[in-house]
Amino acid sequence: MNPTRPQILIGSTDADLLLVHILKSEGYQVILGSGVEEIVHLAGENEVRAILLDCRSGEEWAPATCVKLKQEPRTFGITTVGLIGHGAKSRFIDLLKAGIDENFVRPIAPSKLLGFLRDRVLHKSHPTAIDGHILAYAGIELSTNRHSVKRFGVSIHLGPIEFRLLQLLMENREQACSRA
Repeated sequence: MNPTRPQILIGSTDADLLLVHILKSEGYQVILGSGVEEIVHLAGENEVRAILLDCRSGEEWAPATCVKLKQEPRTFGITTVGLIGHGAKSRFIDLLKAGIDENFVRPIAPSKLLGFLRDRVLHKSHPTAIDGHILAYAGIELSTNRHSVKRFGVSIHLGPIEFRLLQLLMENREQACSRA
């Protein structure tokens, strides 16, 4: 795999070859996966910048995949996009509840999806000075400069003591910490 090209993972039981072609022609490297476990595995093992979940009518796996991606420490920070097909608009709410970052209803103009990927994915790997150091674990994102905390993308207000305690625990995750 060419590490200089941003990797996009498409989760689909029936990959849209036109979408694959469009992404490749824009310079993305495309990885295909189907099924919850395979998508989570591929996302965790590769330098994936975004995951596109192809949600078609009658398919139930996409919300479960999104939940699992957002719970897995190696993958929860990856931008996840739902591509909702005709007849699957009920998936919109299910995906929002599962923590999806963005939904697009088909048919979608390729320029709209590519613009989103360009803005959210390509610039995401270069944090701004305002964002500072971001700690991430188990669906929690803690920005040390902004003194902000998000859990699955939802802002959580913490007081100064709680914030410092959470920061300490996240910096020493999976380790026992003394009261001092």
